Amino acid sequence: MLIKKFQSYLENTLGIGIKIYSEDKKNRYPLFMEEVYDLYRCSIEGYDFIVMIDKEAQARTPATIRKHAAIVFNKTELETIYVCEAIKSFDRKRLIEQRVSFVIPENQMYLPILKIDLREHFRNLRSAKNNKLSPSTQVILLRSFYEKDMNCYTTRILSEKHNYSMMTLKRTFDELEGFGLAEVLQEGRERVLRFLYKGRELWDKSVQILRTPVKKRVFVSKTSITKDWVKAGLYALAHHTMLAEPEEEIFAMNAEYFSELKKSGKIAQRQRMNSDCVQIEIWQYQPELLSKNGIADPLSVYLSLYNTDDERVEIALDSILENFSW
Repeated sequence: MLIKKFQSYLENTLGIGIKIYSEDKKNRYPLFMEEVYDLYRCSIEGYDFIVMIDKEAQARTPATIRKHAAIVFNKTELETIYVCEAIKSFDRKRLIEQRVSFVIPENQMYLPILKIDLREHFRNLRSAKNNKLSPSTQVILLRSFYEKDMNCYTTRILSEKHNYSMMTLKRTFDELEGFGLAEVLQEGRERVLRFLYKGRELWDKSVQILRTPVKKRVFVSKTSITKDWVKAGLYALAHHTMLAEPEEEIFAMNAEYFSELKKSGKIAQRQRMNSDCVQIEIWQYQPELLSKNGIADPLSVYLSLYNTDDERVEIALDSILENFSW
């Protein structure tokens, strides 16, 4: 039965108990309502709702669902949750815009009445322990270590700092919440991200899902170098630690910027390293977002060199964590 799937989905996803009751016959709904829905009363964390289980496999139009929910509310003064086996993506968007609560068991839930908005594939976020954070999510997590006075971040603040789209920030917030590193709250029309841990504890809980920022390393002519390039790799590690500075500078830039320079002819790529070349690390995110004074940030540098076999480098990397101002 769909009501059992609904109950199981919410309990497994939210980790809370949900009680289901038969709806009171005294409410006397219009006959057509009983023909198209199975109606139940449910209790979630002390809040009572009416669950409208659609008897059809495919959902009705958002306007119809909203009208039927209003009928239920007028009878019971309780908010409703619409449940169906499938809802088209366009109709889901309409329901969300109209703030109509709905659940598609094992797929998606939208419950603004509980300040919950868990979108498609939330199960994958919860089980993503074996994966890595996406690059944009990693940048926001790393930023929290450098901005210790920030207790939380809004989508507006992060959009201004990173020029990320609202869609990217939505996925980022969901990802951090899915990994159990943060919680997402709703304040007015804005979503707010609050990390559940701070400093070294947050680092220790997240380090296994952090990725190296480096996609690949390439070589370009020294004549291509400009002052705005960010220094990275062993050169940046030497800057942050007592490691001896390498003979040649190493730079970092994201793939989009590198492609732009290459297409415009502002850099000349070489096939191998020689005395006329410098190394560039192609990063999965913009190093400028976290760099300071033209030097890549220490935690990104740590992640970029984490798999080294050089004992000197390992010691220097350890000192980054030991000396970092958590």
